Parts: sequence; C-alpha cells; structure tokens
Amino acid sequence: MRSDGHIDFSVSSGPTGYGMSVYPIGITIKWVDSDLSKNRIVAGQSAPNSSEQVFYKTD
Repeated sequence: MRSDGHIDFSVSSGPTGYGMSVYPIGITIKWVDSDLSKNRIVAGQSAPNSSEQVFYKTD
C-alpha cells in the first residue's frame, strides 16, 4: 500500500507490461475526477488522463 492509501501492482510478460492501481473508497486519484464513494481500478502504461479510464466495482 502506498502512503496515500492506494495499492499498486505490476503486470509483466518478458519485456512488456503495465501497471494497475486499486483506489479504495475515499482515496483521491490525483490525475482525474472520480466517484470517491466507490472502489476504483486504473490500469495501463501511463497515468489516466480522463475519468473514462477509471473502472468501478459494481454490486
């Protein structure tokens, strides 16, 4: 867990890969607006630059 409360993972296969981050309820994603009342996931080779790149846990 990072000091700001989110969890990072690295996904790789040989020389390629991407990062994935889990943002629990209440933790802000620095680069985009998102719904702080839900758990969120972002994934890719760079930080998200749009709220459309944030995925939400659904019930």
